[in-house]
Amino acid sequence: MKTILFFTAFLISYTVNSQQIQNVEYFLENKNILITYDLVNCTNNDLVDISIEFVEQSNQKIIPKSLSGDIKNVGCGRKKIVWNINNDNIELNGRYQVVLNYKISPKGVVDIDGNVYKTVKIGNQIWFAENLKTSKYSDGTQIPNITNNNEWKNNTTGSWSYYNNDSKNDSIYGKLYNWYSIHKNTNGNHNVCPEGWHVPTTAEWTILYNYLGGVDVAGGKMKEIGLIHWDSPNIGADNSSLFTGIPAGFRYYDGGFQGEGYYCSWWSSSVFDNNLAFYTYIHRDYTKFEINYCGKGGGHSIRCVKN
Repeated sequence: MKTILFFTAFLISYTVNSQQIQNVEYFLENKNILITYDLVNCTNNDLVDISIEFVEQSNQKIIPKSLSGDIKNVGCGRKKIVWNINNDNIELNGRYQVVLNYKISPKGVVDIDGNVYKTVKIGNQIWFAENLKTSKYSDGTQIPNITNNNEWKNNTTGSWSYYNNDSKNDSIYGKLYNWYSIHKNTNGNHNVCPEGWHVPTTAEWTILYNYLGGVDVAGGKMKEIGLIHWDSPNIGADNSSLFTGIPAGFRYYDGGFQGEGYYCSWWSSSVFDNNLAFYTYIHRDYTKFEINYCGKGGGHSIRCVKN
């Protein structure tokens, strides 16, 4: 049960790089102060660090120390901060302003779900160094999670799944998406990547592998080193590009899963024909980087590239 705090508070917000704090609410719950807020109008994908002050009418300031929640490396969306007053040995008496300040903390790219991604510059391109994890398009529209094999097979609109429908794979490998989630003609004119990013075309993948020395060696330069995620032998993996490809596996058009540990594939936004689209892949057994095509209903990982 939430109880509204006994003091009157209002927000002073600061706008930095088109980001703004709005819709702040304060509650007392289980002897903690809960502060919820919206971080909105994000246009540059930077992360934000939040600081809080409670300012009494006499201008006496209280700076909370025992804070948890959405404070560091925060992305857009509805957020919550918890202040454990007892840990700070503080009593609030009087009427206070709650002042939320923030500064840009450019430590990665954040998607609409709040997932944070490392990026890497390879040649003149900037790529995600991790697979996409979002469950929503960049405007907040939900992408359906389809677990049933028949539903997956018969679906012709955007959808995703975890490998083996196991959510534990999300933090390691990200999600597997069908091609329909990528193209605006089949996904409702949405963008599956964060604002300012997109799913690469086959031409953009070609620029990448050519920069890395061609198709025969590029895969080795893109693979994560070692056998933490890759099955043996993981031939030629040096990750000199810092692309950090890991073997997320894939989902067949009929719903089955295969390839975890020895195979990683990523969609291209380019089509082969009305039924087939291009994808790229790397393998544990060789250093090649391959481009092929398959049915649009298959499930592959996504790496975003900057606009």
